[in-house]
Amino acid sequence: MARHFGMALAPWDVMGGGRFQSKKAMEERRKNGECIRSFVGASEQTDAEIKISEALAKVAEEHGTESVTAIAIAYVRSKAKNVFPSVEGGKIEDLKENIKALSIDLTPDNIKYLENVVPFDIGFPNTFIVLNSLTQKYGTNNV
Repeated sequence: MARHFGMALAPWDVMGGGRFQSKKAMEERRKNGECIRSFVGASEQTDAEIKISEALAKVAEEHGTESVTAIAIAYVRSKAKNVFPSVEGGKIEDLKENIKALSIDLTPDNIKYLENVVPFDIGFPNTFIVLNSLTQKYGTNNV
């Protein structure tokens, strides 16, 4: 619909809430006694976040950068003509990495690779609505 009507998109959480981190960055955090900053959830990456981070790092290397967040932003920007992602960062280095994303053009192979790393998760509220309706219909939460 957005493409059809020429609408702009403003996706949020494109960097996984800071959970997309390269292996090197995670090792550095552990060495310094830091964990992932999170309001909700674990202080370590999930298996899916690790897989996504590794894939982003692989593509980043192909584009001559170590920034997995720049690749995540470039990926989102590649999905439609008018995409203005809401980005985050608490340091000047984060801002520089976000800006770097503007100069990265992912190849169709990069995009296909990133899209096949983990199964697509439609996310909240859809997963909640579907699970809730199935629970009501079948009387179980083991759906």
